[in-house]
Amino acid sequence: MTRGGAAVVATLAAGDRFDMLDVTGDLAWGIAPDDDDDVGIAPGSATGIVGYVERDALEPDE
Repeated sequence: MTRGGAAVVATLAAGDRFDMLDVTGDLAWGIAPDDDDDVGIAPGSATGIVGYVERDALEPDE
């Protein structure tokens, strides 16, 4: 997905953590934080990157 012609620089894998900071329309803005223990993080995951994700693609934290 692009926003305003911006290139996609990373992709979140299913189950990757994403801390949502703001919502604008159908997009959520936030960060995929670095985890110190790397538990549950797939190799090559988009950790530490800030950006937009389609809000419908996110699942609530249980």
